[in-house]
Amino acid sequence: MKKIIHLLAAASIAAIFSNCAFGGDDEIIGSKVAENVRVLTPVEARYIVTPEQTRLTFEKANDPIAELQPGDIIVSDVNGASPSGYLKKVTQVSETSDTRIVDTVPATLTDAIQEGQATASGSLNPAGDNSLLKGATYNPETGLIEEINPAPGVTVFGTKKPTDAVPECSTKKWYVKFDNVNIQDAGHINGCVGMNLDFVMNVKIKWFEMKSAEFSVNPSITSKIDVSVGGATFKISRAQVTLTTFNLQPITFMIGPVPVVIIPRIKIVLGVDGKVTATLVTSIQFAASAKAGLQYKDKKWKTIKEKSSNFVIDTPQFGGEVDAMVYAGPEITFLLYGVVGPGANLYVYTHFIGNWSPVTQQLQKWEVWLGFEAGAHFTAEAFGRTLFNISEPSIIGYEGLIASSDYGGIAPAGTGRVVGVVGQRISGQYQKSDGSYSPAMSGDFVTVGNLVGKLGNK
Repeated sequence: MKKIIHLLAAASIAAIFSNCAFGGDDEIIGSKVAENVRVLTPVEARYIVTPEQTRLTFEKANDPIAELQPGDIIVSDVNGASPSGYLKKVTQVSETSDTRIVDTVPATLTDAIQEGQATASGSLNPAGDNSLLKGATYNPETGLIEEINPAPGVTVFGTKKPTDAVPECSTKKWYVKFDNVNIQDAGHINGCVGMNLDFVMNVKIKWFEMKSAEFSVNPSITSKIDVSVGGATFKISRAQVTLTTFNLQPITFMIGPVPVVIIPRIKIVLGVDGKVTATLVTSIQFAASAKAGLQYKDKKWKTIKEKSSNFVIDTPQFGGEVDAMVYAGPEITFLLYGVVGPGANLYVYTHFIGNWSPVTQQLQKWEVWLGFEAGAHFTAEAFGRTLFNISEPSIIGYEGLIASSDYGGIAPAGTGRVVGVVGQRISGQYQKSDGSYSPAMSGDFVTVGNLVGKLGNK
């Protein structure tokens, strides 16, 4: 069988098969597959097999192909003709003088596996094989390493960091630099996103039924964003720029002889959401970690949620009415045999509110809220018929007030910066322009639900 390709820094992929009893209805006694499963990894199709393709053509001389019958489940690891692998059910077999043509429909893991379990976990790294530098990406459609075209002003770095790397982002495996990125002609944003990305995915199958499943992503993200938004009145709902997209190399884990192929796809996004009638200028440094995911057991779903973060923000300068959010973060999807499977997202954002008096042409009141939002989805068709699609876009959704004109001496407009930690409660201090700190401030979080994309409707 072809060597398993994986892109994991601190690699940790394990296929777990146990002869030990787990007890109860979930007891797994080994690894068993359906009698009609045919593993075709050593046999390459004559044409590239794409995820949506239903007709596969093989050389007639291959013995495993000559034995195929309608009703068989065919499965393949990654090879030259199947860059995403495949899992399909045969509906019809025909042939010409030198080829055998196999018509198929999509199959699921629970079609192929009677009993078994497997776990894949690790740390995704875009430069894990030293060839994915400055934005190179693996294309699952062609099986080639290709250059991507990130947004104008965006540079993606792999194992090397830029000479002028921002310290807040440079400690992470991922480093995305953006220089004067235009957000819907509303303004420009400079800075960087640094990110580490860990994941866990496991499944347990018994009697052709999914008994349990878990999918979680644990991004650790640091962003340094310099904001200059305004110049004209605009009202936008999630004006988002995809800084870059990675289709990482395939990861294969085994359940018995059946290869399960997943391809991580990561988008890193930057956006502005809300309403600005004049200008907003500030600098934000925000570090956050939020484990978000879904677990399935006893025919019930539950969410996984953990969070922590800290921040440094220069007190903003407002020049007009502002009710807007600036956000950044990853959107992660795992493709199962090239078909969309489980995924998660994490956004860190700062929400600015400035009430401007058109009569006095002065700022009446302002607030700065800081928060993060994480969600997950589990698209289950490829995993098993007994599951269903579930989406929790805001497993974690909190924001806390970090500065306000109501604090008086805590954070006067236009001077100093606010530093602190975001936890179950928010805590921090105001650093004055002379470098000294105010007394500590604290407050409770406000649950915001699915905030991203809603400010623009105000």
